[in-house]
Amino acid sequence: MTDQQNHFDPDGSAFLDTIRLIINRHRQNATEADIRAAVGNFLVFTGIATEEDLYREQGWIDLQSTNLIIETKRRIGTRPGFTPDPGNVQQLDDY
Repeated sequence: MTDQQNHFDPDGSAFLDTIRLIINRHRQNATEADIRAAVGNFLVFTGIATEEDLYREQGWIDLQSTNLIIETKRRIGTRPGFTPDPGNVQQLDDY
């Protein structure tokens, strides 16, 4: 890990840029892969994960590092009333 990752400034522009990238990709209807990449960059930048320990798209899992699993979905609910799609819920349950 670099010193920047161990001592990032949560009010600094580089940190805020990593957050903005995730939000902007979501707002621009980017693919799940593009959103996943932005989340991976955030995890590495903050030191939550290292590039070496971050596994991307291993089997069904989008991002995994140690005991952390992140699943990205463009939209978890496809049914009226904000009801999650049962297939998406089952995928999370299977982890």
